[in-house]
Amino acid sequence: MLEEAHRYAVLAGRVGARFLRVFGGEVPRDMPREQGTLMARRRLGQLVKMCAAQRCEVLVETHDDWASGGRLMELLVGFAPEEAGALWDVEHPFRAGERPGETAAALGRYVRHVHLKDSVRRNGKSLPRLLGQGELPLREAMGALRGIGYEQWVCLESEKRWHPQDAPEPEESLPQFVQWMRENWGDARDKGQK
Repeated sequence: MLEEAHRYAVLAGRVGARFLRVFGGEVPRDMPREQGTLMARRRLGQLVKMCAAQRCEVLVETHDDWASGGRLMELLVGFAPEEAGALWDVEHPFRAGERPGETAAALGRYVRHVHLKDSVRRNGKSLPRLLGQGELPLREAMGALRGIGYEQWVCLESEKRWHPQDAPEPEESLPQFVQWMRENWGDARDKGQK
């Protein structure tokens, strides 16, 4: 994993990418969570050094065993937000039982990038939908982001690769994302609301 991460960090440095996204993965089932957290934090420290040498920053996505903001902060504690940040995928903390306001409060200034999508839960699986047509509290997430003063990227995450039959086509989802963001993010920002 470290070899692969190093290759990506070097590539990020060459192309001027600011961030290198990683997943924290799962704590091994036979390992106590505290021990798994310490191991993951050591690995993250190695990634931080690798990325710093390439002038990029490592972001850990809210995913797997680190899906909620509270859980992810267990990993990020001890790192400055400029060293290691959070990529907030709005779906995973919500599916883990955390409201957007709780995620934003936990991660605060560690949020460096946001993946926005919508989905419905069927038979234990999340199926992609157009923004506003699923179950995720997207407007609540936008309000939570404004509440922490977030003014960076909010990107549409398409799940077409993983759900080719269920995910909307890009020709439909991309223009709809632009319109949704204008209505739910741009207008509030244009009016001076944070």
